[in-house]
Formats: sequence, structure tokens, C-alpha cells
Amino acid sequence: EYLFNITVEANPDLTGIGLSEGTLSPAFSVGTSDYDITVANSTSTITPTPTLADAAATILVNDMPVNNGMPSDAIDLNVGLNVISIVVTAADGFSTRIYTLNVTRSTAPNIVIEQPVGNTLVNTASSVPSPPTPTRPASK
Repeated sequence: EYLFNITVEANPDLTGIGLSEGTLSPAFSVGTSDYDITVANSTSTITPTPTLADAAATILVNDMPVNNGMPSDAIDLNVGLNVISIVVTAADGFSTRIYTLNVTRSTAPNIVIEQPVGNTLVNTASSVPSPPTPTRPASK
């Protein structure tokens, strides 16, 4: 009778997280699980690309499977805070690590047009023809 002891590596770590937009804050570090990202209002989606420390582990981004080193599907961003979770499950099937991306999409800038006192604002963007001047019939 033989007894084999098989050890499956339990490494649920990432070695990096790439982003289609923005920058991780703080910069990626193996020991850090929570990151902040700020993007412009013009950015309506973001695509994280997680890279595994152990290629036998698995990745879920917002509950959707993602291949190692490949971008997730584009994630829609609302204005304000958007939380993205990356769950890594080690090859042992039990050990997990959750990375949290707190993505803040900025609000649209307010555009204020100030007009000096005493001036009249003239719309030159469109020209509307003046109505014809009425004429009176000639008198007899």
C-alpha cells in the first residue's frame, strides 16, 4: 500500500491590475487589496486586467470569469462611486482573496457664461431672416 501526499498550492494573489482608464491609488502591491481610481466624466466604462501570481488560480471580476492577464468585459460607470470586485480563488479551490476597486467617475463640469453688465448678448449662432417690411398700397 502506498500513501501519497499531494499538496496543492494555495496562492490567491495577483501580481498586478491593469486598467483601461485611470491609475490605481495606491500603486499596486501584493499586500494591498483596496484601491481608489478617479476617472473623468467622459469615461463611461472601465476594463480591469488582473494578472495572477499562480496561473492555476481563477478570477471573477464582478462575478464574471476572466482569463489570467486578459481584460474583463467593459464595466459601465455611473457618475460618482462605482465598486468593482475582483475575487481570486487559489488552485486549492478554497483560498480566496478579494480585491476592491473604488472607481469614482467625476461629475460633468458646470459651464457658466458670465456677461458684463450693460452689454446685450447677441446670438450669432443662427441667422433668422427678418420679416418683410409691410408696404402700403399707393393711394389714388
